[in-house]
Amino acid sequence: MKQQRLILFCADVDVDLEEIHRALGAACEQVDASALEVDEVEGPEALTAAGWTTVAVRPSRRGDGLGAVEKNLDALARACATALREDVLAVYLDHANGSARACLQSPGGFPRSIDGEIFHVLRQTATWVEADAVQMMRFFAPPARPNELQVQAGEISDIGLTGEEKDLEAEPDEEDRFVEGKLKSAKEWMEQYRAARKR
Repeated sequence: MKQQRLILFCADVDVDLEEIHRALGAACEQVDASALEVDEVEGPEALTAAGWTTVAVRPSRRGDGLGAVEKNLDALARACATALREDVLAVYLDHANGSARACLQSPGGFPRSIDGEIFHVLRQTATWVEADAVQMMRFFAPPARPNELQVQAGEISDIGLTGEEKDLEAEPDEEDRFVEGKLKSAKEWMEQYRAARKR
């Protein structure tokens, strides 16, 4: 499974891959990063329908991975946006660390950048390009290994759920707990407000 991925979304239907390759090559030389190769791939449906082209960037055979790319993502996005004279959204994911970084660059404009957890970065990038965040998540989801799917299917078929087990809800995550806390605070404030009005 690919632990690191770099994808460029270019705001042009007819993207010149050679132009991107040259721009990335020049940028890599400036930041002392390994050479990169590019391939056009099928992107999220909403972006493709809006006229964006999706380009996968990978290290060349003699390269040493995408490690140096993360630190220099803004420079790579700027080089591609300048060469294509179009907006370029560069998204770098490291599944092993659960981290991501993204940069939206307009030719001659200031970049928008974000880094952090994969979920938050992808949600923000979706708003930048007015795309469906769920489609972005699916596009960047790591592929499950075939044997994992078979094991999971086997485990599910072996489980006999009772009515009581079906009613159990999933453990709330951090975001759920945050929302519950805010709702509880709002309820307490509303009760205090009502009590003060009755006096």
